[in-house]
Amino acid sequence: MLKKMYEELGHEVLVVTVGSEKQRKTKLVDGVVYVPGILLKKLYKYRVAIPIGNMRKKFPINFKPDIIHIQNEFGIGEIGLEVAKKEHIPVVYTLHTEYDKFLFYIGLKHFTEFSRNISAKYFTRFSKNATIITSMSSKAQAYIDRQKVDKKVVVLSNAVEYKKFLPTPERIAFREEFRKKYGIADSTKLFVFVGRIGAEKNISELIDNFMYCDFPRDLARLVVIGGGPDLDDLRNKVASKGFEDRIYLLGPIDHTQIPKYLHAMDYYTTASLSEMHSLSMLEAMASGLFALVKHDAPNENQIISGKNGYQWDSKEDFKQVFSRVLNMSQEEQAKLKENVLEYSKNNDFKKQAQELIKIYQRAISINNQEMAKKRAAREARRARFLLKKN
Repeated sequence: MLKKMYEELGHEVLVVTVGSEKQRKTKLVDGVVYVPGILLKKLYKYRVAIPIGNMRKKFPINFKPDIIHIQNEFGIGEIGLEVAKKEHIPVVYTLHTEYDKFLFYIGLKHFTEFSRNISAKYFTRFSKNATIITSMSSKAQAYIDRQKVDKKVVVLSNAVEYKKFLPTPERIAFREEFRKKYGIADSTKLFVFVGRIGAEKNISELIDNFMYCDFPRDLARLVVIGGGPDLDDLRNKVASKGFEDRIYLLGPIDHTQIPKYLHAMDYYTTASLSEMHSLSMLEAMASGLFALVKHDAPNENQIISGKNGYQWDSKEDFKQVFSRVLNMSQEEQAKLKENVLEYSKNNDFKKQAQELIKIYQRAISINNQEMAKKRAAREARRARFLLKKN
């Protein structure tokens, strides 16, 4: 989507990304270079570019960028660093995850020293070589500080194409179909979480809190959408507590189908503290869902009370916040929906693209200054050498 926005603003763009597992050769299609890749199931469907050495020699491209923006560290990022170094091009690096914590959650928790070393030796290369680092959360600054990299992170909000989540006749009809399938009245409020079903999402606490509230099933139910390593354990937990009729773990659903599922719901909720700026939450907001989220201090400015959501800390806070929206009149709930839809318009890709272009211009200026200093230093060394020679 950013490519489209940049082009509409008059810029030339080349995207380098990972192709399918079946792909054997690098190919260029409509301004997008697809590099052969593999799927790492342990990294929850991350596609990693297969190392291909010097991409420019193996796959010559007549494209001289003014800026390289790295959004993916796994293979693709290596290509970006390689080209930037050889061509003296400034790099903007967007950090999406605190990788030292992420590696812990995905299964390296028994090898914490190993995971720290991976983070230090691999991921630090990107932050050290970046002209400017951006992220969606101030959490990134703490991560960069832990890497002992002396750079300031520019925080830029995530974006969604909110128009893709607006109501359609199909989505309105699906709301009725979904609720009929599960025996849910339209007046029953559905709270939904969408995301990876793993420890980092803290879904167990979300379920515990919902069970603690023990809302009547005709008043409120919880829906969890997504796949992951904790799915079966959480299903067993819900069943053992007798909450199958109030908590539904639907499993993975194709992302193209998510908009219609969101329109079958009433509120978005999450207990995750691992997010930078949750895209799932923003997509839910673009669908008109008010967000009820666990308070996350570095991200607390992402939720504006009464505008796009409420925050909670403890079980009692959770119960109070959920009870608050459950006891609202239809007019009050309609106002919340109106507020969150209005808020979502501020998280569009065009606005993000315009902000990123300003960052690119700054990175180019910094790089030009650094290159000028290096040239001046070389000329000074050469002058001293000639002086000694004479």
